[in-house]
Amino acid sequence: TDNLSLTVENAASIHPAPMSDLVVQAVETACTQLDLGSMRLLSFAGHDAQSIAQVAPAGMLFVPSVDGISHNPAEYTRPDDMVNGANVVLHSLLALFGKLV
Repeated sequence: TDNLSLTVENAASIHPAPMSDLVVQAVETACTQLDLGSMRLLSFAGHDAQSIAQVAPAGMLFVPSVDGISHNPAEYTRPDDMVNGANVVLHSLLALFGKLV
């Protein structure tokens, strides 16, 4: 281990993309209406929302994965959590559509 060295080089730079307060509030309201818990999270991963946020209001919704495992072949999300996530998206979009029209 004495002969080990490490060089770190920044090959790309991606700037953070704040999510839209309007979208985040719609998601949180949908969770409340559906009697589901919610919490705000910071995500340091790259997501499509970074690109979308440059041209339109954006937000992200994360659904629970068993044992917190994600981005891994062992990732598993229970069907009821996927249904809950889809319902949150639906209710959020309906609320946003009503506010944006």
